[in-house]
Amino acid sequence: MEIGQIAVDVAAAAAALPEIEHELNRLAVELRQAQTARNAALYNCAAEAVRDYIVTGPYGAALRTACECEGVLRGLEAELRGRQEVAAIQAGGVIFDLLRQVAKEAVVRPDPAPGRRLLAQLDADPDAGFCIANPDAELRV
Repeated sequence: MEIGQIAVDVAAAAAALPEIEHELNRLAVELRQAQTARNAALYNCAAEAVRDYIVTGPYGAALRTACECEGVLRGLEAELRGRQEVAAIQAGGVIFDLLRQVAKEAVVRPDPAPGRRLLAQLDADPDAGFCIANPDAELRV
């Protein structure tokens, strides 16, 4: 190949470079937008997968039961305190203290493992279900 021909090829490549760079940048933007849309769909699938677990499943049932129980105990506490007798007021105070103690001990410790498993499963199957225990556990929603 002659030096003159190489110079022509270099000049043509240099002239085409801005257009190629522009196209690469456009494709990079398009790719980021597609990744963002895909991730949003994945996250929405995750929220949908746990909806039943939260609303009508074990979590919702346990929370509603706990709240109903506390409501009954708070009602007894109020009834006792309303009796205007020292012993009744003291008994109401004991109930109040016990409820406060249990609430203080009921600490939420985040466990990211089930969520990570769900997100990994949703990558392959948008209908994947949520499981709070290990993947072989029977408690599935």
